[in-house]
Amino acid sequence: MDYTLYKQYINNIVTSNDLINFKNNNIYTQILEHVPYNAGNGYFLDINKYISYEQIKEFCNLNDKIGNPNVVNIEGIVCSTTSLRYINLAYKIIQYFINQQITNPDIIEIGGGYGGLLLAINYLAPKFNIKINSYTLIDIDPVYKLQQLYLNNYTIDFPINYINADTYGKDILLSDAFLISCYSFSEIENTLQQNYIKYLFPKIKNGFIVWNSIKLYNFGKNIISVVENISYESNDVFYVYF
Repeated sequence: MDYTLYKQYINNIVTSNDLINFKNNNIYTQILEHVPYNAGNGYFLDINKYISYEQIKEFCNLNDKIGNPNVVNIEGIVCSTTSLRYINLAYKIIQYFINQQITNPDIIEIGGGYGGLLLAINYLAPKFNIKINSYTLIDIDPVYKLQQLYLNNYTIDFPINYINADTYGKDILLSDAFLISCYSFSEIENTLQQNYIKYLFPKIKNGFIVWNSIKLYNFGKNIISVVENISYESNDVFYVYF
């Protein structure tokens, strides 16, 4: 993947303030909005065990209304398969909050895409009596600016902080925060991972990582890992809880 071309494309979106078709551009779909049908169907079948068909459809309509994503028909829901993955992951995170009795978390997400997981958590949290205290998105420039542009179109129930990844969270003043990183932390170079472990992870108490691309290693937390049995990518995708 040519990340230079990707960053140029994102910068053009931000500069032009034009989100109309960004989700179906080939440059963008190499990074996001590329979940195939069979995986989307798997995410739907999994999440529909826990939340209603109507709620799944409502969230997908909410997330898909901006960016003109490529859509498929899954059980009568015409939607982006990426939206189904976001609502599925959001539920797993909310359920972990409940299991750990975390009712008012400060969330930090490394690599937030366009903000879709944040939007899914914002949608689900009130339905399970979870009140998000704050949400910090850490991403490269200009991607965090795209997140801000995208999420400004929605009503979010908590304050959002947008942080340039160049700082690795050094200036974040939170403690005992909850870390999220889905298909990001394990994909970046090891030197960058080590910077996050050094500067950000001491501020983290609990977290959820979707781990792929590399072998799972000890990053200083007591973890529980579960193989994802939905992903189209490989059997080496894990849900990592700590």
